[in-house]
Amino acid sequence: MKKVSIALTTLMIGLVMFGCKSRETGKLPETNQPPTPFIYAPLPPFHKVFAILDYLRLGDFDQAVDDNVYETKQEIGRSAFALGVLTADGIISVRAHNKKKIDNIYKEVIRISNFLGLDASILRLANEMKDLINSDNWDELEKALENYKTEVETSLYQSQQYDLFTMMMAGGWVEGINRISWFVDRNFQTGKTNILEQKGTLNHLLTNLDHVVTPSFKDTGYFMTTREKLLQAKQIIDKEQNGLYTREQVKQLIIITDEIKDAYAK
Repeated sequence: MKKVSIALTTLMIGLVMFGCKSRETGKLPETNQPPTPFIYAPLPPFHKVFAILDYLRLGDFDQAVDDNVYETKQEIGRSAFALGVLTADGIISVRAHNKKKIDNIYKEVIRISNFLGLDASILRLANEMKDLINSDNWDELEKALENYKTEVETSLYQSQQYDLFTMMMAGGWVEGINRISWFVDRNFQTGKTNILEQKGTLNHLLTNLDHVVTPSFKDTGYFMTTREKLLQAKQIIDKEQNGLYTREQVKQLIIITDEIKDAYAK
């Protein structure tokens, strides 16, 4: 059992996200090197994360994503966060083989990608996903989504947009924990809650949030809500007992991450 626990924890280490060329006023500061405290901690492939749910027999993928695609106001900080959320939702919808949901998510991903000014080669990858959706090629579509996520991460990191990378990392972590907590709560068994022990990843995220410098979203209510609520999540995650959590703790994680997502959607 200990080996299984270690394997599950290992698969969940890391988190999202990206960086890009903004079209909004107040372009992100450019530096030759990332700030000293910056931690490059992208998510592992989402399909591996959600494969754990299959292994634990916790998957109910179709009901896990709302029929209404997650949307935010058209601001770079909000959009970066949303792209992280949508990447996770996309993989879930692919696993559910829900063509309508994945098509709606795809359209929003394309809209955000264009708004953020992502590199043309990345946009071509997004266009390739459309053909896979139309042909119901679910296995290849899942790979294409993962490839898209990886390429965006690499592009944004290399373009030195560390603050956007952090915002997208936040979006991916929040949605990942939110949906995994939802899965666990629906078929609660204490022994399966070790999938939520994300101390290292959350500490990395909080460190990066502390060094965000872009005023266009650093000084916003949604950014302050993110940090406040993630500190609350840290208090819960740090209070595990032998790597496990109570059902009340799981429910609290759902509430906290829902509140963060709501802050961006306003």
